[in-house]
Amino acid sequence: MTGTLVPSLVVLVVLVATGIASAFVPSASELALLGAGYLVYRDLGTAIPVSIAAIVGVLVGDVVVFRRGRGASPLPSQGGRRARAEAVFDRYGDAAIMIARIAIGARRDLFFQAGQSGRALRRVVLLDALAASLHVPLFVTAGAWFGAELERVHVTFQLPRLSAIAAALAVLGAVALYRRIRARAPKG
Repeated sequence: MTGTLVPSLVVLVVLVATGIASAFVPSASELALLGAGYLVYRDLGTAIPVSIAAIVGVLVGDVVVFRRGRGASPLPSQGGRRARAEAVFDRYGDAAIMIARIAIGARRDLFFQAGQSGRALRRVVLLDALAASLHVPLFVTAGAWFGAELERVHVTFQLPRLSAIAAALAVLGAVALYRRIRARAPKG
């Protein structure tokens, strides 16, 4: 029983962590992917199921950002970021979705803008999945390959404590965001 339970839990944790990181935490999905690779290094999961779970997680996170863009009106404070995202779409068209997958720091803006500009969800997911199928296994493999170095950093900076704090903050952030969205929803 425990022989299949631990890898299954690892796959579930990777799915949830990458989804949350991709949707709510700027520039954190690569860290979650390296962490997934570290779990492979520690033999807590195998590379293929962990990579598949991570791909699904980042796709779900990107769709969440896309959907938020679909129903949002632009905020004045987002003017410069929005203009840069529009310029990327004007220049590269649908390829901007694939660029967004590897654009650390700009990913959320690009997916938000894709939703706001009315792009088709099916096409966005298809292009994102294509890019993620290359990008995600690369980071998972890097995490597995450099697992010993990650372990040394882990011990040095006492990441178990920091990981627990980060997880708690991610949950609190998700709850706060949920409450904020719910408060803005029309009552009826």
